[in-house]
Amino acid sequence: MEIEILFDDSIENARKLMTKDLNTGKLLITHGKVTKKIKKHSDSVIIKAVSFNDYIVEELENGSIEVKKDGNLVNPTKPILRDIAIKLNISLINQNGNEHTTRSLGTLVIKEVIEREKNLTTAST
Repeated sequence: MEIEILFDDSIENARKLMTKDLNTGKLLITHGKVTKKIKKHSDSVIIKAVSFNDYIVEELENGSIEVKKDGNLVNPTKPILRDIAIKLNISLINQNGNEHTTRSLGTLVIKEVIEREKNLTTAST
């Protein structure tokens, strides 16, 4: 069966999700990646959004965090959030000694950017 039918997208986008079988050398794509339903951005309301460098970090009403660059959704989100957090001097580890989840890290990034913007506004007046 054609990959475009199963995946409902282009071969180029399917290749991005494929891995190479070490025994056969064939490219494989897992069932979960083919059937995974991605909630469209338009389905959720943005409740907070901040801009940092080339990225826009958004918190949706369901608590999800999305990162966009040049208007395109960046996936996976967490590596970008980690990079931003480091630049903002936000710890990647929570108070329990575990890594922050994507949601908690995204929320911290948004709060820090808002706080910095508020401080810049206050300092300039």
